[in-house]
Amino acid sequence: MVNYYPCENHFDYTSWACGTACYTLQPIPSTASWIYALLAPLFIICTSNILLIVRVIYQKRRMLQRNVWKKNKKMLLQLLSVTGVLYVSWVPISISSVITVLHPNQTLYELQGNWLLVGLIYLAVLFSPLSSSMAMPELRNEIHLWINRWLRRYRNAQTYPAAVTRLQTE
Repeated sequence: MVNYYPCENHFDYTSWACGTACYTLQPIPSTASWIYALLAPLFIICTSNILLIVRVIYQKRRMLQRNVWKKNKKMLLQLLSVTGVLYVSWVPISISSVITVLHPNQTLYELQGNWLLVGLIYLAVLFSPLSSSMAMPELRNEIHLWINRWLRRYRNAQTYPAAVTRLQTE
């Protein structure tokens, strides 16, 4: 639908944000695109994460095994660290876009127009490798060892006088 929508794009290449696709100015294609590209994936991810957490907690109560809970706890922490970055970056823009559609607000238009809320989306791109790498125990241990070696070297790198000479007075 979006690829074949009959309109012509006009971009202002001299401004900081040069514009958007022309179909976003039309109510039906822009709403469909907004639901398909923004709300549906976020809803699916949130729902599946909640179902996964509920399943793990249910299994923990059913099995009552400590070692299984330990493994599941690590998995839950990995899940929350990886998807937490996604939530922090996408939820504000999703909520503000829902509010903008239901009740237009000049403040939200300014926040979105100045790319303050849209800039949060790039947090997920920037921090996802870090959160994914911290989820791997071998790499996490290696990073901790590297940081500890660096801190030891930094703490031991104190300067002392090379030699102490005494002046003789006669």
